[in-house]
Amino acid sequence: MMKGIVFALLLSGAFAVPMSPEDIDLEKQLWENENVIEGDILVLPTSERLAALSRASKWPNGIVPYDIDASAEPFRDNIERTIQHIEDNTCIQFKKAQGERSRMTFTNTSS
Repeated sequence: MMKGIVFALLLSGAFAVPMSPEDIDLEKQLWENENVIEGDILVLPTSERLAALSRASKWPNGIVPYDIDASAEPFRDNIERTIQHIEDNTCIQFKKAQGERSRMTFTNTSS
């Protein structure tokens, strides 16, 4: 019984070890890096992320044409469930693109 208590105390102490100064510096750098969002999402500077602020740049009637690139085909079910969730919880609607020049394309850029 006593061995179990001692083991539990040692085990809990292993998880309570303070971070090293190097770990603290790294975490601080991650949070301050403008290319990192929420501490763990890296946004590459090469990504073409544009925010449309003008009313003329918004999707007509809140309907977003989209297509799924072949590279993202393994994720089709997740993409379609996510689209359904957005449609169920917002005023945004999606439709499969049919030749629209402006559309959202889901791609897989992971290496």
